[in-house]
Amino acid sequence: MAELQKMKMMMMQGCGANGHNGNKSDNEDMPSNTGTVQVAGSAEPIVALVGDDVILPCTLRPTVSAVYQTVEWQRPDLKPKEVHLYRDEKDDLVLQNPSFGGRTSLFKEELEEGNASLKLTRVQLSDAGNYTCYVPLLDHQKTTIQLIVGESTHLLTTQSPLRDRSHEIKGCYPEPVMEWCDVHGRVLPAAGPPETSRDREGCYTVTSHVIVPKTDNNTFTCRVQQPEIKHMKERRVHIPGTLDVSNAEPLMKKNKETTKNEEDEAGELSLSEV
Repeated sequence: MAELQKMKMMMMQGCGANGHNGNKSDNEDMPSNTGTVQVAGSAEPIVALVGDDVILPCTLRPTVSAVYQTVEWQRPDLKPKEVHLYRDEKDDLVLQNPSFGGRTSLFKEELEEGNASLKLTRVQLSDAGNYTCYVPLLDHQKTTIQLIVGESTHLLTTQSPLRDRSHEIKGCYPEPVMEWCDVHGRVLPAAGPPETSRDREGCYTVTSHVIVPKTDNNTFTCRVQQPEIKHMKERRVHIPGTLDVSNAEPLMKKNKETTKNEEDEAGELSLSEV
């Protein structure tokens, strides 16, 4: 009996009070991965023009395979809100919003590297908005990416019967900012507030009037900017010779009042943009 009691005591000392050996287990030394993987997108808005293909970034950091994950791309403001769904190692587009049909895809060959980015083709104005990349199995993490869609300007120049020049810029979105400058880069003051309207697709038509002063060469620059899509277009415009100083001076000597009215009429230009 004494020897049996001695053996029990030795076993208890070897295993410790909790029945474990004196060393920590491998699991105790391993840090937990829960919450360390993050779904990352883009802090800056993504900008695209109508008709472009665009990539909305979404990656798992540090690099973890997304092959066996569920990846949901959504536009919360739409009904249905599903843009693209990947689960069970394949696309599931049954609930996809019809407006995105045939235009979305993931980079399947890069899912192993944690790339869950969405490719959206043939971008439309209606695609503008906030998109979420949602991975439910990673603690329901998601990231939001803003997509800004613009329509670039197309300048057209025409001659009106009243010796004015009309400049049309078609298909503008977001709303453009326009200004006229002289050859030295000085901005000319507008002759009044701009006139703005929108068509059914949301594109803008803006008409601005400016009084053009007399100069030696009557050359001016029309500048149109769309800051949201980082787009700017300029066109140099030469005003017809009716504004030339050499032509205006003889008329002024003849009839100062009439000539002044003609100068004002000829000097008022219109710039239209759609």
